[in-house]
Amino acid sequence: MGKTNYETNVIGDSEFFESLFGVQFKETAKTTGIFKIGYRIRTYDEDKYDQFEGVVLSYESRTQLTASTFLSVLLRRSQEEALVALDISDRNYYELNSVNLTIGRQLTSKIEASFSPYCQFLDFPAVQAGQSDINVFTYGFRPAINYKIQKWLFANFSYWYDNRTSDDNSNTTSALGWEKSVATFTIGATF
Repeated sequence: MGKTNYETNVIGDSEFFESLFGVQFKETAKTTGIFKIGYRIRTYDEDKYDQFEGVVLSYESRTQLTASTFLSVLLRRSQEEALVALDISDRNYYELNSVNLTIGRQLTSKIEASFSPYCQFLDFPAVQAGQSDINVFTYGFRPAINYKIQKWLFANFSYWYDNRTSDDNSNTTSALGWEKSVATFTIGATF
């Protein structure tokens, strides 16, 4: 349960309730699975935003291919709040279906590398008569290098490429399509 307050007029303040149940199990000697199912409800303070609710599902499978290499697959379905500034304010949420893969390898005792391609299908449902659903397809990848400086200190360098296209070519949804590249460098500590 939580409350979200925005300091902008892009979307209204809301309350959300979410309950999840999960189970972790061994699929094979080298593979562990985690399945989660739950329900999410989001209500808004303002009547102009649609309340939304639905089942949330996720399944993650992680296989230890060798002592230093792993492969992870994450499948996810949920309803998410739309945080893009659309000219069509009646579509404040979307259905998300996504597939994420990650392959990682421990290169040395202090350095780990990973590569994560993904794709997402976003469906902004029609909420008024005469409207059509807006479907968005996103794909991308993220290579990363993690360096463990000390037991409690680490550094990370990553690059993220993201490409999003929409089947709706009107000017009102131009905010839904983009192509971006982001490079990040992080230093962090854990205690």
